Amino acid sequence: MDPLALEPYAARLRWRFPEAQPLANWQALFAAFLDELGWACTAAGRRVIGHIKGLALLPGGGFLCGSKVSPHYPPDMEISGATADSCAELELDLNVLVFGLPLSEAGRIVPEVGQAQALRWGAELEVLALPVPSGAEGSEAGSFSVGAPDRSPARAWPCRRSPRWVRPRAC
Repeated sequence: MDPLALEPYAARLRWRFPEAQPLANWQALFAAFLDELGWACTAAGRRVIGHIKGLALLPGGGFLCGSKVSPHYPPDMEISGATADSCAELELDLNVLVFGLPLSEAGRIVPEVGQAQALRWGAELEVLALPVPSGAEGSEAGSFSVGAPDRSPARAWPCRRSPRWVRPRAC
């Protein structure tokens, strides 16, 4: 592998608490997870974080999202449009783009860091594979090409615009 090759990793992480937690606790858990993940992904050798980001859709509407672009800075976190003030389970869609991090190592690091955070917070974690987008043609491990993008608003990811997260407009 080229020392700074990019092998993107994506997964859905299902987090569960025995009882409902305030959204501030969820935000703190995800911030701690992204922070530790950033350090773990860059700890072994010459690696550069392109972007580590996660999005959890909240029950009843809204979202919790976070982003990490350097191990030296805290993650950028936001809750927006929340109608509920607590919940016991959330699914976080995670993207890990770290140059120089092999896909197999990312697949090991994410569950390890997630399980450690779940244990610290008294939660359970299940790591689920994300489905390959429809129209994707697999080639080598960790790479694929995609057909027309899904532009449905419900599946839109927030995009970073200073200083707030906003939902992309449907085309």
